[in-house]
Amino acid sequence: MTEKEKLLEAISNDPYALQYASEELKADKEVVMAAVSKHFYALQHASEKLKSDIEVVMAAVSFNGRVLQFASKEIKADKKVVMAAVSNHGDALQYASDLLKTDKEVVISAVSNNPSNFEYASEELKAELRENRQMVLEFVKNSGRVLQFASEEIKADKEVVMAAVSNSGYALRYASEKLKADKEMVMAAVSNHGIALKNASDELKKDKEMVMAAVSNNPYALQYASEELKADKEVAMTAVSNKDVLAPHLGGGLQYASEEIKANKEMVMAAVSNNGYALQHASDELKADKEVVKTAIYKNVFALKYASNELKDSLIDKTIRLEHHGSDSYGTVYCLGRIYMSLPQFHEYLSTEKLFDINSTDSLIEFLNSEVEKWSDESGEFNWDEWSEFKHFYDEPLVEIDDWGDIDDLKIYVNEELIATF
Repeated sequence: MTEKEKLLEAISNDPYALQYASEELKADKEVVMAAVSKHFYALQHASEKLKSDIEVVMAAVSFNGRVLQFASKEIKADKKVVMAAVSNHGDALQYASDLLKTDKEVVISAVSNNPSNFEYASEELKAELRENRQMVLEFVKNSGRVLQFASEEIKADKEVVMAAVSNSGYALRYASEKLKADKEMVMAAVSNHGIALKNASDELKKDKEMVMAAVSNNPYALQYASEELKADKEVAMTAVSNKDVLAPHLGGGLQYASEEIKANKEMVMAAVSNNGYALQHASDELKADKEVVKTAIYKNVFALKYASNELKDSLIDKTIRLEHHGSDSYGTVYCLGRIYMSLPQFHEYLSTEKLFDINSTDSLIEFLNSEVEKWSDESGEFNWDEWSEFKHFYDEPLVEIDDWGDIDDLKIYVNEELIATF
């Protein structure tokens, strides 16, 4: 096997193997193409000649535009290559030639995915954009937030700002105060970026039609509505029924609804049916409502964390009292302080040490709390060393976790079959 064949085989597993190659192989186009096809940053180890090869550089920047920094000076001045680079990583504009930093087409492409990349444009182009209405209009149609770089006069131009907010509702924050109070303008903004309601005038935050449009787009827009509309059932129902795919653990729009809404069972049922984590924002009374809690944990079992202690204890108790299975067929895991125990482990622990009769009617929760207290010192600190010596009963070591917590931190993962018995 030749050195080249050995390197090609190595590159198939590790594209960075190119950096250890001979200068001759770093100048071999077949080898370098194989490397940059596996990982774009391999371009930095290519020969200077190949860093000037359009085909090689184009293959690399098509994956990640930032590797334009490793290309030759001539390639950085090639518009086709630079356009390919900034199309997938706008900040590659910083590596383009000075001439291309003044090219509107190149800069528009660079700022279309992140307007902050405009900082890499030439000073000449920045100055022209600030005062050139037509240029701003052209830019904001592709990246609305470029409006921030325009003059105050242009920020008050309705046609320009409408083009900006139609592209990105976020651009409303850069509009003049007059346009932030323009219903048509704000409606266009919140329809594609509900959170833009934050930048609307106080009057429009009281406008039900406006708020409905905003929460239909983003449930968290409810936080910027007037107090009156936060208590409006139609508005709240729209917000809590809107799915949050980015951060469901925050519990959706219910957190910004009025206290009356949070205590309304119909509203909360709609919220937890859509997102189990919404239970954290329900009233204390509804956190103790079995139907509400059951609906929430059906949607997401981790929502059990937010149930009342009584219902939480009830489900934990019911879970632990399951018959001893040869395997953890219910997918149940217990976390008692720092100790993870599967269902079989826990049953063996109880029976081996004769600590608790699983078939009795005694309170398991009280027993578990007493166990925590038993292995804690006077200050309440869990005595891990003593517990470690004691837990010799089980052949395999139990898995440790980082955080110590009390019985309220007991983590349990259950399937629908178990919840149905709740």
